[in-house]
Amino acid sequence: MLFESSLPVNHSSGRSPFLRIIFPVIAGVSFQIYHVKNVCAFTLMPASLLLLLAFRFLPLTWKYKFQQLHALIVASLLFATGAILLYEQDPRNNKQHYTHHYDPGDKLLLHLHSAPEQKGRFVKYLATIQAVYHQQQWMSSTGEVMTYADTGLNRQLQRGSRLITDITLLPVRNMGNPGGFDYQWYCITKGIYHQAFLKQQQVFLYTPLPVNKLDMLLQTMLDYCLRTFRTYIGNGPEAGMAAALLIGYRQDLDKNIVQDYTNTGIVHVIAISGMHLALLYGSLLWLLQWLPASRYANWLRAFLIILFLWGFTLLTGSSASVLRAAVMFTATTIGRFVLQHASNIYNTLAASVFLLICMNPYIILDTGFQLSYLAVLSIVLFYSRINQLFEFKQRWKGYLWEMIALSVAAQILTTPVCLYYFHQFPTWFLLANLLAVPLSTIVIYGEIVLLAVAPFHTPAMWVGTGVKYLIWGMDTIVQYLGKLPGALITAIPCDLLQVVLLYMMIGTLLGYIALQFKPFWWLMVISTAVYIITLGRDTWQRSTRHLLVVYNSRQTAADYIRGYQYQPLFYTDSTGGDVISGRQYFGADQEGKRLFQCRDTPGGNTYLQCAGKKIVIIDSNYRRVKGETSPIKKFKTDYILLTRNPHVDIRQLADFYEIGTVIIGAGNPVWRIQRWKNDCYVLTLRFISVPDQGAYVINF
Repeated sequence: MLFESSLPVNHSSGRSPFLRIIFPVIAGVSFQIYHVKNVCAFTLMPASLLLLLAFRFLPLTWKYKFQQLHALIVASLLFATGAILLYEQDPRNNKQHYTHHYDPGDKLLLHLHSAPEQKGRFVKYLATIQAVYHQQQWMSSTGEVMTYADTGLNRQLQRGSRLITDITLLPVRNMGNPGGFDYQWYCITKGIYHQAFLKQQQVFLYTPLPVNKLDMLLQTMLDYCLRTFRTYIGNGPEAGMAAALLIGYRQDLDKNIVQDYTNTGIVHVIAISGMHLALLYGSLLWLLQWLPASRYANWLRAFLIILFLWGFTLLTGSSASVLRAAVMFTATTIGRFVLQHASNIYNTLAASVFLLICMNPYIILDTGFQLSYLAVLSIVLFYSRINQLFEFKQRWKGYLWEMIALSVAAQILTTPVCLYYFHQFPTWFLLANLLAVPLSTIVIYGEIVLLAVAPFHTPAMWVGTGVKYLIWGMDTIVQYLGKLPGALITAIPCDLLQVVLLYMMIGTLLGYIALQFKPFWWLMVISTAVYIITLGRDTWQRSTRHLLVVYNSRQTAADYIRGYQYQPLFYTDSTGGDVISGRQYFGADQEGKRLFQCRDTPGGNTYLQCAGKKIVIIDSNYRRVKGETSPIKKFKTDYILLTRNPHVDIRQLADFYEIGTVIIGAGNPVWRIQRWKNDCYVLTLRFISVPDQGAYVINF
């Protein structure tokens, strides 16, 4: 984020029409996300248009008298516009979408339009459903699905392939673990609702389509970059980091290194963001400075800058933060070289948000989109004020203070959102930014030089070696900082109310500094007091809680959590990522002992006693003795947990246990889970299927 300061910022009080437009539009999109019925399209929009039309025929004095009403009508019209934008994107309202005429077993005509991405033993493609064979006829369709091809089939596929298959589409689902990534909602915001696993015997026809020339050019450039990095930097983690830094290719990134960057608060360094566009923009300005200052030269300069900016944006995958920066720099370039008028940064920010919402209204839910805009806005609002606190005569001290001011400024508005999504705060973010951002800048320029000299072996070897050791040094520094005491504060409670309170505190502080309006202090005191009360409430609730968490992991894992301590019920997959993120989410950072009692049932199976509740664990060790009869008095248990694929029948268990709830854990075969569920339906037993419904949390 350091180089966001190269954004041309004009704080003039000129008109900012988009700034007044964008807030009601965002409110309309947000309303439509959580309210499916399109009230805005059929009620609010026509009513607003009629009121605006009637307002035009009012006498001038009445128009002046009711100008606030006019502003409210315009705002309602913009609100309805935002809602309709999202309504039109919703597949439920698009009759051409495949979900309206697809039934399991129907044949699909798929067009693979993305570059292949290795995912374990599968290769992932994004595919467009062009047609569905439904009720003995082909029906034209739209919509995207995530497809996974096995290794054998992938050898016959390529970007642009078209194939016919009768594979059943499966809904994209979450693992549903506490604190886990909401993958289902993430896919929905991308317009993806289903996934398909393609197998050789289920693909009836595949024909390559002519690949779009732009796609072919971008793929060629991507292949050239990857081949160069792997040749002159090597196949180690440094090459993966080099590809991520310059072109956003993250498949070769080492997961442990990514975690180190996350823990130190500088993961933005390895995510293609506005910093990369700022570097490219500055480089293009420097390279094109030889052009004369004439009108036509300025037009040529603007054309070349915009061409390279959007080419880089497409090459790197067009993430939300890159799109934001591309739109902003495009507007700045047009204003500077075509219109020859300085742009207002607030209006430019709002205009870029509006354009991106028109392209994809769901983008407002993208975490990267939110953090990117908040970081830029935070820099615009706070950087100059923080930078003016100290002045240094020595140039190096001044430069160092500018970097500190920029890092602190960017953190102010992004911190509440980071706490809300991630519930953690990196304490060494400032030092990490001061060291990693300049190094990453040098590395990026070094990679550009490497790509330029790649046809010449000897210079490329020297440059590649230098880039490799720079990346190694940067990774080593970040790993060291991530291991310092207290490097990452985790399990910070932060709900939506606390986010609002934090922004109230920031807003009142800014209002007092900018306007010197003393009543702002009362708002600061009130919001701070309420925030402290909510923190105290959360702390008390966490210290007194008793939870049993059955995770949805590859193999069943479960924790009993009491206060800030946890104890695994058994040690299968107890250190997996799902389990660790769950413990962090609940703030359980200490492993306890004897938090629950472990005993044996009369039948010899293990049961646990937690906070007065009994949980019988039925696993692969369960064996019922032949000829064993049902006991006179059944053993009463609150829960039965089925894990590790036990060969058991629910009817058998019902003969021996008085069951409150059956918990079907992950790691059991699908066919056996289905049989257990059918038995529970027949016996009218309450059951929870963790693989289907996500992690199960019992609050004692």
